[in-house]
Amino acid sequence: MSIDHSDAIVLKYVEFSESSLILTLFTRDFGKIHGLAKGGRRLKNPFESALDLLTQIRVSFIRKNSDALDLLTESKLINRFRPQRRNFGGMYASFYLIELIDQMTADGEPVPILYDRAVQALSQFQKGIGIERELLAFEWDLLEISGLRPSTRICVECGRPMDLLELEREKQRPFFAMNDGGLLCARCREEGIVREAVPVSAPVLRLLESLGRSESAVSMESPEDPGEFSKSTWGEARGLMNMYICHLLGRKPLMYDYLRNMVSAKE
Repeated sequence: MSIDHSDAIVLKYVEFSESSLILTLFTRDFGKIHGLAKGGRRLKNPFESALDLLTQIRVSFIRKNSDALDLLTESKLINRFRPQRRNFGGMYASFYLIELIDQMTADGEPVPILYDRAVQALSQFQKGIGIERELLAFEWDLLEISGLRPSTRICVECGRPMDLLELEREKQRPFFAMNDGGLLCARCREEGIVREAVPVSAPVLRLLESLGRSESAVSMESPEDPGEFSKSTWGEARGLMNMYICHLLGRKPLMYDYLRNMVSAKE
């Protein structure tokens, strides 16, 4: 059997027997894989003690069929994404990030752009600067890369374009339809076409658009600086993202209760 190699992030591991581990890895070249590391718990092993959560490794493995675990043969440490001392926000955001990747990616489907984006975000969390801002940006990019980014300029029901600046000047709040993935104009909302929708402010939508970094993100003639938005706008954006992620997953992520401890984006 041939041996494959790839950079990877350790998403999850469980102990298996007295000496081995079963791991979930997000690899750059092969997507999410599940593998058995025989002897991974021993003091002397071929994995350089690099199989902890939030480690970036260069892994070698033998691919099995879909019903069996891949066999990990070797790993070399690239980086440990360990936030600095007392950087609890960075730690919580990092664990939340790997939970999202585990829940929102399919096995065996490589997404190198998402892998690179995750490494970038984890590096930022490690520094402990702008954690809330970087987390929202990562979530927005994750939705974009996954094809789940909600509509922020066009009514999802009738296709009517919506001018966010005009809505803000007129102090109108459009509605966000969770089940339909985006904005709902006032007319469609009044007609009751979509029942499950929550009001959202135009600045929140402009903030989310300004965070997009992937090539296919919404094109804006004059991209806005995320630092220009108020703290209340950041808070509302966080709440909207929470609701939408919960809707997509069908449950609340385990790390949500810890995100309130993150450093504010305005600090």
